[in-house]
Amino acid sequence: MSRAAVVRQPVCVEPGVGVTKRAAAGGGTAGAREAARRAVVDVVATIDEKHWPLVAVAIHTGLRRSEQFHLRWENVDFNTGIITIPRSKHGEARRLPMNDTVREILRTRPSRLKSPYVSPSETGETPIDGQNFMNRVFLKALEEAKIENLRWHDLRHTFASRLVMAAVDLRTV
Repeated sequence: MSRAAVVRQPVCVEPGVGVTKRAAAGGGTAGAREAARRAVVDVVATIDEKHWPLVAVAIHTGLRRSEQFHLRWENVDFNTGIITIPRSKHGEARRLPMNDTVREILRTRPSRLKSPYVSPSETGETPIDGQNFMNRVFLKALEEAKIENLRWHDLRHTFASRLVMAAVDLRTV
């Protein structure tokens, strides 16, 4: 499978509460879902190839922004297919499985053998600053796609909604 095929696969989105596209007609739950789907598709189209993997990992793992941008390679186990967050928001370790998409994206990251961080800064000594990424890449893409009210955290909600739609029990989600 080519890198482009892995990086740009289609994504399913959350039913889209609060996400609006300025020009979207919408209306009702089905309209809100469709507007949200179009919004994420539009964001995907405006984010460049270099930065798209960060968005895709968020959509496919449900990681919090701070967890994702501080993720270290020592916490990614390709043998077991598990990502470990050593200290989650609640202070405990959390483990989550990688799907094939995440596994392939992470395997092809340029930082894999060069930095302790999955998403390193230019020097490789520190992780990318999550807020800087938001301002420089993500919010710019939202603006270009004319999307309002979509936050990085909504990608986490997208992941959870996809699990629920796939009949994963709520306790697991």
